[in-house]
Amino acid sequence: MRMVTVMTEPSTFLVSVQTLWQYAADEPVLYTFDGPITLDEQRTVHAEGTVKLTKLADDEILAELALHALTPLACARCLRTFEHEMMLEANEVFNRFPEPEQFPISARLQIDLAAPIRQLIILNEPGFPLCQADCPGTMELS
Repeated sequence: MRMVTVMTEPSTFLVSVQTLWQYAADEPVLYTFDGPITLDEQRTVHAEGTVKLTKLADDEILAELALHALTPLACARCLRTFEHEMMLEANEVFNRFPEPEQFPISARLQIDLAAPIRQLIILNEPGFPLCQADCPGTMELS
């Protein structure tokens, strides 16, 4: 199994997969990423990690993501903003002719990792975020 390590530019999550078409299936290419991801109008997070790309078929690529992110959240008890650390892993399929659950490979043979990373972070945010387990909440005024 051949591994090639390539650094992506720090400010982008757009990756060329043209090199995968030069290798046989099961010869993955390993990329690292590091940069900001916009979650919504109010929040941007810093995400860093790796993605192992493997050609599955002529039109499909498997992306195995492993990432670390610090997500700003509001504590459900005291309402203070704090950074929530996340260590996440996921597998996503990119396709030149994507099904609804797949991500597209562009005509330029590029994939955009921002969308699956954004989804992974949002779907793994806690439903009741706490700045600390024993947060006392807001103090009542007397």
